[in-house]
Amino acid sequence: MIAEADAAGNVVKSYGYRPGSTWTTDPLFMKEGSNYYFYTNDHLGTPQKLTAVNGAVVWSVKYSSFGKATVEVETVENSLRFSGQYYDRETGLHYNYNRYFSFEVGRFLRTDPLGFKAGVNIYSYVLNNPVNLKDPYGLDAIPIVFPDYKISTPVGKIGGLGHAGILLIDPKTGLTKYYEYGRYRADNDECNCGIVRKRTIPNVVMGKDGRPTPESLNKVLSSISNQSGQGGRISGAYIKNDKFAEMNNYAVKKKAQNRNPKREHYSLSSNNCAHFMKDVLEAGEVDPPWIIDPRPNSYIEELRDDYPKIDYP
Repeated sequence: MIAEADAAGNVVKSYGYRPGSTWTTDPLFMKEGSNYYFYTNDHLGTPQKLTAVNGAVVWSVKYSSFGKATVEVETVENSLRFSGQYYDRETGLHYNYNRYFSFEVGRFLRTDPLGFKAGVNIYSYVLNNPVNLKDPYGLDAIPIVFPDYKISTPVGKIGGLGHAGILLIDPKTGLTKYYEYGRYRADNDECNCGIVRKRTIPNVVMGKDGRPTPESLNKVLSSISNQSGQGGRISGAYIKNDKFAEMNNYAVKKKAQNRNPKREHYSLSSNNCAHFMKDVLEAGEVDPPWIIDPRPNSYIEELRDDYPKIDYP
């Protein structure tokens, strides 16, 4: 949440956040018109008060255990709630990127995108411990596609299909790994059967909120674009996960098969770069959508419908 606009597209509110934080986590200020208002947050980054430049409190609330706000002062309207949540006044619910949250019952209204890997109760919020934990969205895997990528063919280069890869991030250390699959003759793919490539990329810097800083993540995406995406745009999706090792091990094992002539051959319809990306996610127990249209440009949009979007530049 960077800004809010009216029906005509005019910005009516904009937000600033603590350096190193992302999205609606730990806001610093809200600007409405020419006026600035400053947040006072709790230990999890949940707004408690808004203060004008003259020191007057213009918004103040008290929360129930699961985030129901009792407004005490509301000279100025504020919709930021629990870290990562936005109060949707039309529904009376909190929007949390992947799903809606009801503070009345202390539960999400749809299942966790990770399924039962997230726990036995796939509707619960932060293991029923909102005093000590938060759930802005999580990040460990970023499936990406280069939408403008041009593929070499015997009759020349063609566009419109895209090319896919997978970026893995260890949230504990900031360690990154990037893999992709395709037919790369320049990389000793003698039979043109398809191989897995690993690119050397920078690691990310983890912020105090446990997320990569935007600056370091952009540096990584720039490196990937230049090495694998012909310097073009990147369309991706954030996927909450804690199976870095499992996903990385799967990609390493697939790469080890590059010289095996009996490996499954590349196929535009059933074994292309998007299928490899999906397989890596499944190794981390993610449940991605089925591939109906095998074009990478098409499949990434299905993922972006289910998970928060990421774009570069």
